[in-house]
Amino acid sequence: MKIAVFTTSYPRYADDFAGLFVSGLVERVRERGIDVDVVAPGDFRTFNLSSDGGGIVRAVKGRPWVAPFMLGSMVRALRRAARGADLVHAHWLAGGAVALLSGKPFVVTLHGTISGGWLDDFKLLRTAPRLARLVLDRARAVICVSEALTAAARAAGVERAVFIPNGIEIPDAVGEEADPPEVLYTGRLAPEKGIEDLAAASEGLNLVVSGDGPLRTLVPQALGFLPRDELERRYERAAIVVCPSRSEGFGVVCAEAMAHGKPVVAGAVGGLVNLVDDERTGLLVPPADPKALRAALDRLLGDRELRLRLGRAGREKIIAGYSWEKVVAETMAVYEDAVRPPAAEPRQPHAVLDTDSRLAKAAKMERLLDGRVELEGARVLDVGTGSGVIAASLAERVGPNGRVVGVDLVDQRVATAGYEFHQVSDATLPFEDGSFDLVLSNHILDHVGERPEKRRHLEEIRRVLVPRGACYLAVANRWVVVEPHFRLPFLSWIPSRLRTPYVRLARRGRVYDCDLPTRNAVLALVREAGFDVEELELEAVTSLAELEGGALPRLFTRVPKTALAALVPVFPTVVLFLRKGSS
Repeated sequence: MKIAVFTTSYPRYADDFAGLFVSGLVERVRERGIDVDVVAPGDFRTFNLSSDGGGIVRAVKGRPWVAPFMLGSMVRALRRAARGADLVHAHWLAGGAVALLSGKPFVVTLHGTISGGWLDDFKLLRTAPRLARLVLDRARAVICVSEALTAAARAAGVERAVFIPNGIEIPDAVGEEADPPEVLYTGRLAPEKGIEDLAAASEGLNLVVSGDGPLRTLVPQALGFLPRDELERRYERAAIVVCPSRSEGFGVVCAEAMAHGKPVVAGAVGGLVNLVDDERTGLLVPPADPKALRAALDRLLGDRELRLRLGRAGREKIIAGYSWEKVVAETMAVYEDAVRPPAAEPRQPHAVLDTDSRLAKAAKMERLLDGRVELEGARVLDVGTGSGVIAASLAERVGPNGRVVGVDLVDQRVATAGYEFHQVSDATLPFEDGSFDLVLSNHILDHVGERPEKRRHLEEIRRVLVPRGACYLAVANRWVVVEPHFRLPFLSWIPSRLRTPYVRLARRGRVYDCDLPTRNAVLALVREAGFDVEELELEAVTSLAELEGGALPRLFTRVPKTALAALVPVFPTVVLFLRKGSS
């Protein structure tokens, strides 16, 4: 298996903190024998933007005009890397949008970090769920690094959301606290990390700060970002680790502190709420509340036994659920599922069950058939019976000497009297050759599949007809403005790969399973299948106006026939009367 990983955050040098949770997973997946190619800043053009670890999106705010050029560079770089790949693994929802254009199956990991600005995963899921689903519904899986993110994704309608946390390296032993006790903060010195609250709450405390960022002046004692081995020593010495975030997708620092057996005081936001069981593995405080933060710190500093108890419980939780071994195994299982060909979505029933509209349709069909087919005593097959109303109406017309048979994949009938019904499993008609005088195929060609399946449907109709038997064929035209089955404008106009995302975005279903042909394509198909053709669209418009009225049908009847004939190729419905040819 080969994986192409796309990320906008990845370590740029030894001891760089950026994207360590991504590189950690990559390294361990490679240890499993998987070929992984990483596409990160440096592989695509960043146009000299420096994010100081704060995220590409944050950096691009100052020069927004470079965004489309950067996106193009990202897509090109990923497509190159993914040429021989089985799967793309994109990080962050915005990365998923790039993966969508890679031409490969993909999975997305949502991290929820606030550095994405308006593209933050949490924010998009909550404020623009349809936009988020436009990307995530195309993913083979959506990995969420916290239970809070998983819940947000599912609330947005993302059905494939699974919880797999970031992996945490677990030390062999718990270090001894320094004397006097130290309170450790490590991470970016930025507003979303609650640095203003920490500065207001920490007066007189033995506070050790590791990190850098735009609010460094509020904590002048900050040591900058420390090498990893030095940071490990700081964890070992700490009595408390403080994570006062105002927003947090996961909480890597919090989880690392718990792995070291250190009690945590954390803001009750995002992934921190799932990591810290209040009063059991740490203490949660309201975000942006310096007084509550200071009270929790003072409480722990004054009670060593409480610190030890919370630290032990936190370490046990991380060992049980957040070890790299567990995380990599779960991620590999997602990869293996994702590279398997997806099972075909079952075709959805599209029957119209409204009795009045079906009776009107039956009246129109019978009017068009009068003079062309002798219905009295006829043997009629209704393919795609749906509600059964049309079949029941025709049963009255053919009389006691005739016979009406209906077939459909699903039994949704509301009218069942006067005719036979057979439930079928595919396009094969379960009847002998030459069994029927007339076959009705009313908006069935829209649903049977692509061109080969459409041709087979027509050939089956021809097979069961008597010599010179007739077929009434109605098909939705691809150029209909409002697609009739999902009621979405221009749905059948757009490229086929975009139709299912459109349907999901509009919450009209999980998959677009129709294929509306053009009128010329229908005419070519029926002639290939061996039918003689009579075009009925103009007559159908007149019948509609006379039977149902309405402003639009009446307007069409007033248009000169020559002008109306020119519009037939874009009529909403192709209506044809077919005769079984001799060949």
